[in-house]
Amino acid sequence: MTGDSTPAEETAEDSHTAKRLRRLASVALKQQAQCMLARSSKTLPAVTEGDNVAVPVSAFDRSKGDPPNVIDVVLAMAKSSHTIGTRQGIMKGKLARNQIELQKYSWLATENVPNTERTLRETVQLTSN
Repeated sequence: MTGDSTPAEETAEDSHTAKRLRRLASVALKQQAQCMLARSSKTLPAVTEGDNVAVPVSAFDRSKGDPPNVIDVVLAMAKSSHTIGTRQGIMKGKLARNQIELQKYSWLATENVPNTERTLRETVQLTSN
């Protein structure tokens, strides 16, 4: 035989257990990829200027008695970064949307933010004092 196969031989190869399992695994991997993409593409609630947000503070930047997060207000927004202000001043650097958590209630207004720049660590130390 020179590679000519009949339709009966092709169906016999398709019914082989290993080939069937490979085909099923391929379908399952594609379904899993679709689920992962759907899970990762969930959008976060929109944040606007003046909204209050919570910024989590890592254990490295705080002592045991300091708060685990700081309530801040969004001062300005760019496409993918937000300028954040606190009662102690404007935070140095910008934060992405996934680094802040939108709060339901407003505790802090943009008018209450002094025009001084502080790091997150300085802000936490001044908050706890």
